[in-house]
Amino acid sequence: MAASSLPTQPQLKRTGLKPVLPHEHGAWFILYCPLLLGYAVSGFRSSACMALLALAATGLFLLREPAELWMRGRKSRGTLLWGIVYLLLAAAGGIPLLLSRQNHGLLGTALTGMLLFLLHGRLAANRRQDRSLAGELVGTSALTLTAPAAYMVGTGSVSAAAAALWGACILFYSSSVFSVRLYLAAARAKKEWSPAVKQRIVRSSVFYHLLLSIALLAADTAMAIPAALWLSLAFLPAIVRGFATIQKLTPAVPVLKKVGMREAALSLWFTIAFTAGMHFL
Repeated sequence: MAASSLPTQPQLKRTGLKPVLPHEHGAWFILYCPLLLGYAVSGFRSSACMALLALAATGLFLLREPAELWMRGRKSRGTLLWGIVYLLLAAAGGIPLLLSRQNHGLLGTALTGMLLFLLHGRLAANRRQDRSLAGELVGTSALTLTAPAAYMVGTGSVSAAAAALWGACILFYSSSVFSVRLYLAAARAKKEWSPAVKQRIVRSSVFYHLLLSIALLAADTAMAIPAALWLSLAFLPAIVRGFATIQKLTPAVPVLKKVGMREAALSLWFTIAFTAGMHFL
């Protein structure tokens, strides 16, 4: 086929063939880094199962966008078309895993993900409440389910370690949610900016990162030194970033590309350091 005969972007948009894709680029890291973490900690039982899980997770993640557009009443042929495509991708990866006796624990994970998805969709339909703090934390909890899912696929069993992985990922990536939201909140308050306004904006982030620091100290005291060291190395960069953002916050919006690159680097570091720490337990 000649290049001139290929449909252009405007033509794709008009015909409904343009893919409906998520706009949050950072969400891909929240989806895949926990997946890699769970699989790395598990001991790599089956690469084939891992590929199926990655396919299912990708399909479900992509499905969220057309599904939430549909729930908001923005129905179109393209929304329905790509929703069906993504659902088929998720089914192609998920059904073989769910039918396997070795992966019976995935059913509970799938049901939990469905409940979180429905909750997030409900918030999305309610005047963009998916962008609220609660909405973003629900979304983060849903995306990080790839960690326990990968662990169960990798080990072929259900254990408390899978829940611990999920909890650790929620804590880490929630730090990013609190920190990034500060930039947007400060920019919206530019005209009324004052020390009192800043104090009000950063309050929830200060509280969260203080609790995260206390939880990290408590976990370290219950572990052997090598594991505690790697656990600290996994979380400390995010905690430092959190408090540094609070301290330096101004109404000026930073270069969002740099913020995204920083969060991606922190995600990769967390995956590596936490994996190393888990192997000492």
